[in-house]
Amino acid sequence: DALVVEESILPSDNWAIVGITDHDTAQFSTLLSQQAWSRRSTDRLIVLPGIELEVRFPVEVEGTSNTCPLHILCLFAPCTTASDIRLAINAAKPSTTPAWDFGVPIDVAELPPFIQGLRNHPTYPAVCIAAHVWSSKGISSEPKKLMLESLDADIARLEGELERAKADNDGSDERDIQSRLNKLIARSDDSDELHRTVLRLIGQCGFDGLQVRDQSHEAHYRRLHRFRDQHGRAVPIVCSDSHTPTGVFLSGDDIPYIKLNVETLSGGDPGAVFDEIRKRALR
Repeated sequence: DALVVEESILPSDNWAIVGITDHDTAQFSTLLSQQAWSRRSTDRLIVLPGIELEVRFPVEVEGTSNTCPLHILCLFAPCTTASDIRLAINAAKPSTTPAWDFGVPIDVAELPPFIQGLRNHPTYPAVCIAAHVWSSKGISSEPKKLMLESLDADIARLEGELERAKADNDGSDERDIQSRLNKLIARSDDSDELHRTVLRLIGQCGFDGLQVRDQSHEAHYRRLHRFRDQHGRAVPIVCSDSHTPTGVFLSGDDIPYIKLNVETLSGGDPGAVFDEIRKRALR
């Protein structure tokens, strides 16, 4: 309410949409969402229940596979239950992997199909947001870091082979190893190539949003998959990473706004509100 006065927002537009995602919050966020939904005509607060998933998938460089851990924020329609969320996540994961339950990471063979499975569940579709993209553990940094580590390991191995070839006075082998080594060093030094590889991964996933700390982090992502109808648009969303209820609203000047149909918020069912947010506003 204080924010509405401060920002000169019309009383008719005094609605708040809050998504709650963190590890092991599904039970809390779903119950809070049901409570908020029952009071929305007076409180004008919509709570989207959700969860933060740690997803692990392989990243291959030069034939070497490393496991890349990423955090994905998943938001669901108001009044979705914790059981519904578990069902949706299990439906999106590979059928050959063990059943998933709350509190554990989930392993997938490929990230993009898993994200698309979450987004397109027939009953409980999710808004999928890549978490804290600006940090060293974000979706921009983790795959790139693993690629660099793999390249550095291969470079070190080839340098050892080169020393051996020189000691053996094996000229032909030395030239071949030096050529391969030069190519790997060039790849390791080409940060633009690695960055494009990571951007392609993000684009293939089709995230609905990217959790950013401020608007300066949106530059690289705004055009990722603008014209792919079945994909999200990777909209940069200024998100709180707070861990207390009051901290959610300590956003300073970075207040995220979303344009929604007030009639849908006040009179629509949970599915209609979810579609209004994801299919119309975020797209």
